[in-house]
Amino acid sequence: MEIGIMQSRRFQKSDSGISTVLSAVLLLGLLVSILAVFNVSYVPEWKADAERAHMDDVYEDMSRLKTNGDLIALSTSIDPNSTVSLSVPITMGGGYIPVVGASKSSGSLSINDDITSMKIVASNTATNNTYTFNLTDRGSVIYTSNNNYYVDQVLVYENGALIVSQKNRSIMKQSPPVYINNVFGNDYSVNVNSISLVGDTRSVSSSGTQDVRFDSRSSVWKFNNNEPLTNVTISINSSYPSSWAEYFNSSALSAGLVYSTDFTITEGTDFASIAISPSGSLELYLKESKVGVSSGIF
Repeated sequence: MEIGIMQSRRFQKSDSGISTVLSAVLLLGLLVSILAVFNVSYVPEWKADAERAHMDDVYEDMSRLKTNGDLIALSTSIDPNSTVSLSVPITMGGGYIPVVGASKSSGSLSINDDITSMKIVASNTATNNTYTFNLTDRGSVIYTSNNNYYVDQVLVYENGALIVSQKNRSIMKQSPPVYINNVFGNDYSVNVNSISLVGDTRSVSSSGTQDVRFDSRSSVWKFNNNEPLTNVTISINSSYPSSWAEYFNSSALSAGLVYSTDFTITEGTDFASIAISPSGSLELYLKESKVGVSSGIF
């Protein structure tokens, strides 16, 4: 009888069950700590890299969009009766990582929501002739990212140019069909094919893929070197004036013009302009191309 009681007491005092539970709790706590460090230290970095890669993809999509606009404007310039339609899918969201980061970022796409304009004034002081061209309602296609980790960007196609804006600073990544050429010596030419997007104002937010389509409408000469000129001023109304001012400046310098002697740049809060007046002759070739724009999102 005493032996049975002693064995029962030894069994009641056993700590083996407690040690097993404690080990499980410690392992669970260690696992939670590892997962917490993993989510805090590694996942955000991976997600930021994935969203950066997505922004590279969006840039490629918008680059193709700009190329399509140039091709359609060129086709109508060669043959005003031509019918051309080109489309580009825009990847709206990204940043997906299997298992560890299944959520995706999103983006918004707006068409003709930000209307710009172009004004060109050309004059010949010898003949006292002045020509003014007000090219209004220059539409746009704008992609705005809504990233969760990577810095947000705005990609803008307007007036035939592709602009990238980030943290209140914009840069022109692909140039518009506005060129300054040195013909010979001090003689220069200004070539402008003003592209106007024709279509309704639309906008959408999505994490999927949206399609933007361009189609040919018309192309008309506005000024085709009708006479030698002494001054040409090009003004752009835009929400990204610094990118246009930088482009005008670099184009003029590349053509051999000297700042303050042959040209000047003016920049405001919503416009940029270049005034060209070289010592030699100046020619102007101005064409306006209208391109229809629509999208599968509507």
